[in-house]
Amino acid sequence: MDNAALFRATMRAVALGNADEAIALEEQISDADREAYHLHVTAMFAALVQHWFQEDSSHPAIVKFVNGLRQEYAEANPPIRSLMVEGLIRVVFGEEHFLAEIPLAEQLRSQFLVIRTIIEQSPDLVEQLDEVLDAAAELAGIWARA
Repeated sequence: MDNAALFRATMRAVALGNADEAIALEEQISDADREAYHLHVTAMFAALVQHWFQEDSSHPAIVKFVNGLRQEYAEANPPIRSLMVEGLIRVVFGEEHFLAEIPLAEQLRSQFLVIRTIIEQSPDLVEQLDEVLDAAAELAGIWARA
């Protein structure tokens, strides 16, 4: 499986909540391809966050979403780091300074949780998942060339 197909399959599994499949696929990604993979995950995260908050990206709206996420994953181990999730969402809306404070492993974990939650709560996005994955791949390509 080439990188594009592997990244896509992994993100699809994450989005649909197929954790075992996502883990198995992610283990196939080489260390050399991790940066490109992270770009793809971040692009999908950004697209979904923009979609979710298209009508209201205010601080209270973001805090409400993060609080819901924290409640949904109250038993998560390790626990969700709400301020990091909030910071990642705020990065999408131009507050890039938060990114320097969030370790890469926490970025990915938080992005996966947000991706999964948005897809789970948006049946229309499940039907459009191929288009979302296409848009994420295109955006990741643009970022890679920048």
